[in-house]
Amino acid sequence: MKQTRSIAIALAALAGCSVKMPSLSTHAGASTSGGGGETATSTGASGGPGIDEPAGRVDDPSLFPPAVPEATPPAFRDEDGDAHGPGGPISDEPRDCGPAHDHCLRANGYFAIVDYAGVGPEPRWPVFRLDGKWLAYWKGKPAGGTVYRTIPATVENMREAREIYVFLAERHDGKATLPTGTVLSAIPTSEKEALTSGRWTRISPYEIDAKAGTYTADDAFTYQIAATRVAFDPKAADD
Repeated sequence: MKQTRSIAIALAALAGCSVKMPSLSTHAGASTSGGGGETATSTGASGGPGIDEPAGRVDDPSLFPPAVPEATPPAFRDEDGDAHGPGGPISDEPRDCGPAHDHCLRANGYFAIVDYAGVGPEPRWPVFRLDGKWLAYWKGKPAGGTVYRTIPATVENMREAREIYVFLAERHDGKATLPTGTVLSAIPTSEKEALTSGRWTRISPYEIDAKAGTYTADDAFTYQIAATRVAFDPKAADD
């Protein structure tokens, strides 16, 4: 699997000093609903509290829609016992995988931790359920911890997300360190890239620039909202 070494090095170096922020600041000069030049602060999740969040928390249905039927054909195992996710063969054909196309993920866009190194310091992998277990689209690796349903990020739902994931850009400059403000995100270019490349990572946003459609994370780098997904509806992977 292709790795993005320069991003991995830069983010891993910062992961040890990453700090969760208590609030998420938003420059509201031009949000998705318009608005005017103020800075609004929300007490919503900055990257999401995950398993440490208060018991009984309920996701806002106006921001987080109900689950949809899974893609067809359903997940299955082939004659060799290899697991395949719902929706049929994964395409490597170039396509528009922006948020309007759900980043080329399948159905409810489930994510979880998989015991395999991805690109970022906190990799998250698209997963599906088969035979009572959650498995990654990448080689059917078993998932653990908490499984989250995801949708494309907006300025509004980022404030209330339980966790936030971003798709990292692939860089070829070979630099181990990158200037502050460097945009590290990208839009997947195919279904295969979105589902199996290992380039989704958990992120902790600090400040949103709604007009630019970007946000700064607590690692001091910049990411595109369009390359980001918000996580909600948690469930244990071993349920």
